[in-house]
Amino acid sequence: MEAYKPLIEQVVSEADAYFERQGRYVDPTLHEISGPTRVILIVRDDVPVADIAKHMLACRVTPSMGNFYLALGVATPKNIESLLSVDGVVMALRDVNLGEEMGITFDTTPEELKEHTLWPGKDVNLPPKPDDYETMSSDLKPKPNMWNAL
Repeated sequence: MEAYKPLIEQVVSEADAYFERQGRYVDPTLHEISGPTRVILIVRDDVPVADIAKHMLACRVTPSMGNFYLALGVATPKNIESLLSVDGVVMALRDVNLGEEMGITFDTTPEELKEHTLWPGKDVNLPPKPDDYETMSSDLKPKPNMWNAL
């Protein structure tokens, strides 16, 4: 972990500089919610978690990362504006279910799923899989790698 400390400090420093210039960002769709909605907040670490959590139905936070922490939770139309007005919330995003956004449901068939996803092997030259070699050939089977292990 120590080896990553300079990189983490650089990322945090750049995030600090960005938010000082930009002020804050609020996903515009949060102002249009009609029911309980999952939200992701980036909050300055000097803001007590209780000041955020009291505006949510449910709230979980990460440990502090530099000068910020992430708050994940559920907000309602009734309390979203008070949540967004907390001084120290520097970014607020609506948590999006990627499956819903892609139109994938529990009854999606494997064939339909293939239409929605791009497998790297489809458009990228990957190393040969072990099964691509004949067992009786003089070529040795290549060692398994990340792509053919999946």
